Amino acid sequence: MKNEKMNTEIKDTLKVIVKIVIPIVTLYAIICVAYNIYVNYFTNWNLSPREKLALEVVEDYKNMLKNPKSMQLSGDILVIFYENEETEETELFTYFTTYATNSFNAVVLSNTVYCFTDYLGDIDNLAEEARNTENEDKRQKILDASVAYALYKYKLARYNVDKNNLNPVEEPEYTLVNGEWAAKKLKIDYIK
Repeated sequence: MKNEKMNTEIKDTLKVIVKIVIPIVTLYAIICVAYNIYVNYFTNWNLSPREKLALEVVEDYKNMLKNPKSMQLSGDILVIFYENEETEETELFTYFTTYATNSFNAVVLSNTVYCFTDYLGDIDNLAEEARNTENEDKRQKILDASVAYALYKYKLARYNVDKNNLNPVEEPEYTLVNGEWAAKKLKIDYIK
């Protein structure tokens, strides 16, 4: 009789514990998953400085557009760390490609270049930009952006031609920021 009474009490206690513990553990797991999703997708806490810069300049460019909602990011964002040996200055250039509609609702492709957070222009028009600007600092940044990009392209071409190259070209340090990831972070469309 005592054993039955004790077993009944243990069963009742276990039922109460299960009714309390399982919901608490479930709630804790849901909170942990929600926090993880929030940190990874909605904040910039875990980003490298170059990733933060890439997101910042794409967002800046988007805000400059006449129709920012039409902007679509294409491909990866290229961030090049470049040291100018003449001026001994270090610069960080960001290159990215976007599609957006202009005032005539035509879709326009832009290959944009930034130096840190300063907009330099379209990579295809940098030579003209350098000729037309009267600001000597901006002209130097535009020229450096062209050189850094050319070195990057040369490095890629040389790598593709000779993967066993014994005398590699001095190349700028660069980072590729995943465009699809960046588009999700910025809540804009992505095109491959």
